Amino acid sequence: MAATSERAKVARAISFELERFERSDGRLELSGRWFGVRGLRFVRPTLTLGFDDGSSSRAHADLEHKPWAPADGEPWKAAFPFGDDGTVLDAELAVAPGIEIPLPAPGEALPDADPIAAVPAPSQPSRGRSPAPARRKRAAQRSAVPDELAALREETQRLRQEPIRLQTELDQSEELRKHVEGELERLKLDADGALARRDAAVDRYDEVAAERDVAVRERDEVVQARDAALAERDEAVAAREAAVRERDTAMAERDTAIAKRDTAVAERDAVLGERDAATSTSEEAFAERAHALAKLDKAIAERNEARAERDRALRDREKAVTERHNAIAERDRARSHRPTAVSVRPLPAPRAPARRSVFSEQPDQLIKRALAVAVLLVAGLALLIVLGAL
Repeated sequence: MAATSERAKVARAISFELERFERSDGRLELSGRWFGVRGLRFVRPTLTLGFDDGSSSRAHADLEHKPWAPADGEPWKAAFPFGDDGTVLDAELAVAPGIEIPLPAPGEALPDADPIAAVPAPSQPSRGRSPAPARRKRAAQRSAVPDELAALREETQRLRQEPIRLQTELDQSEELRKHVEGELERLKLDADGALARRDAAVDRYDEVAAERDVAVRERDEVVQARDAALAERDEAVAAREAAVRERDTAMAERDTAIAKRDTAVAERDAVLGERDAATSTSEEAFAERAHALAKLDKAIAERNEARAERDRALRDREKAVTERHNAIAERDRARSHRPTAVSVRPLPAPRAPARRSVFSEQPDQLIKRALAVAVLLVAGLALLIVLGAL
């Protein structure tokens, strides 16, 4: 009685919140959350199924999801082999002695209700027991001795196979424990290696972070240099454009100056032509003037020579006149000493020298004087022409 009361007390404190119970790939998959199982450890879960023909079957959970270590309020999952032999009406889940949970048929809509409370297991197995009220109802309707005998024989056979199954499960659990221990050791080694790799990665991260900081600083410096270069380029472009504008202005001014220069050269050439013509005319006039001056000088020289001859002739005449007067005076003195009877025949009075007319000169002298006057006139006319041209 004490054991039964204890199982009932445990069952009342344990509940299961069903989330999923359906068929999948030849299995029945069950998932949910356990409450009130803190500190408990399940045995291999067993699922009892009730079919529409009144029969039932049991299936043990696969070891894939390790369903023997539940956590309070955490997701729990188990899978049971199922061959789709018939229509399941209800089911019952047993995870430990005294902990059994009634379940709906697989695939039915789950009721929106509180977690399912665990039902305490009976102290001794009864013949033809049904895991749910629906199955008990169907068993009462089909209460027949042959069915109960078949159920008892099946149960006896199951109980005979139970030690073998339990030993097999124990061996599997031992193998699983060894496997878990080996896996744990490997995980420890992997963890040590992972820690070493983590430390190396941390060191490498620090180095990479330092390199990244250096690269960031270098990038900032390069960006600053690039910005400075762009600013200098913009200034150079502005200066170049200003120089191009100044060059264009200078070229325009140069073209204007060249045009003006060409015009001035043309005007200069015209003036030079006129000057050359005037110079040629002036040179001819100067040549004529020089020729006229030469003739004038020659005429003046001839005039001076004629004047000198005239002066010599006048001097000779005056000398002759003086000699004549002296001769007359000498004669008069001689006469005064002669006897009176001697008749004196008076000498004729001296005649004054006759003045020569200009036209009494020789013809060549007149021609020379006329030519000199003509040359002077031509030279004066040429000089007036040159002064007027300038």
